[in-house]
Amino acid sequence: MFAFLVPFSLDSVVTTAYVDLVTQKASNYNEHLNERYSLTQQALQDGRVDMLEFAPVGIAPRTIYVLDLDTNENAVPNRGYRIFYNLKCPVCLTHNDVRFISNFDSLIAFGKSIR
Repeated sequence: MFAFLVPFSLDSVVTTAYVDLVTQKASNYNEHLNERYSLTQQALQDGRVDMLEFAPVGIAPRTIYVLDLDTNENAVPNRGYRIFYNLKCPVCLTHNDVRFISNFDSLIAFGKSIR
């Protein structure tokens, strides 16, 4: 019986995935990364050599967020991003602001937003 009730736990992985989809945290994260990609492509086309700064993620979906860029341009994720996209300019975040909201709080906020 316990195995049957686990998927209905508010903190289970399955529930978290659904909450990230229903509350549009995953969609917002996707839009944010698409915007970041557009800025990267523009920097490549322009041959930009000065600092390329990105806005932080903000509220991140727990199911797909792993690690973001850093405010330090020499941080490993930043160097990897620059190398992957073959950028000539350093990249960094304007400030660190990654927040995780519990499934319960996400559902409460979502319920209020659709009223």
